[in-house]
Parts: sequence; structure tokens; C-alpha cells
Amino acid sequence: MNLTSLFTINAGISTFYGLGSLLAPAAAVSPYGFSLSPGEMYITRLTGAVFTGLAVLSWHARNAPDSQARRSIVAGFFAGDIFGLAAALSMQLQGGANTAGWMTVFMYAFFAVNYGRHHFATSN
Repeated sequence: MNLTSLFTINAGISTFYGLGSLLAPAAAVSPYGFSLSPGEMYITRLTGAVFTGLAVLSWHARNAPDSQARRSIVAGFFAGDIFGLAAALSMQLQGGANTAGWMTVFMYAFFAVNYGRHHFATSN
């Protein structure tokens, strides 16, 4: 998959999860079988803010020319997706989320593989 398409898909998914977590945190986590305490609602909203920022970054990076800055964005997304994959997979294997949680595992794996492919293809 080319990097422009990857950034575009990332922007769309990050917007969906980001805005959902910001505007309706309880509804955003209910498909996973979770309910939120007030503190968890706060953390979910903060996470939504981060995802919304990543959506904007992805959207703007999608058509940027190849540069050190764009390669740094790829490296950052790769690292974040590897750690996100580890966290999501750990949650699933411990039985912490219902089967909907596997979608999160697969999304992180998709992005980790694709950003990793671009990162290692352009690293020297």
C-alpha cells in the first residue's frame, strides 16, 4: 500500500475513534463491553484528543513530499502502532475485552505492518 493511501486511511480511522471518544466516550467503549467511571471517561476523552491530533497529522502528511519530516512521522506512527498492538493483544489474551477487541488488534497490526514496511524501506 502506498504511503498516501495509508495516511488517508489512518486519518479516517483516527477521526472516527478520536471524535467518538471525545464526544461520546461511554458509547465509544461500549462495543468492547466496558463501562466508564468518571476518571475513565476523562482518560477516554484525552485519548480522543490525541487520536484527533493524529488524524490531522495524517491528513496533512498524506500529500507531503518525501522528506526527513515525513519519514519521522512514519517512524512515530510505526512505534505507536507497535506499542498499541502489544497493549491491545495483551488485553485480548487476558480476556479483558470481548470479541470486538480483536478489531482493535487487527487495526494496530495493519498499521504496524504497513508503517513498518515504509519505515524500513526508507531507513538507511
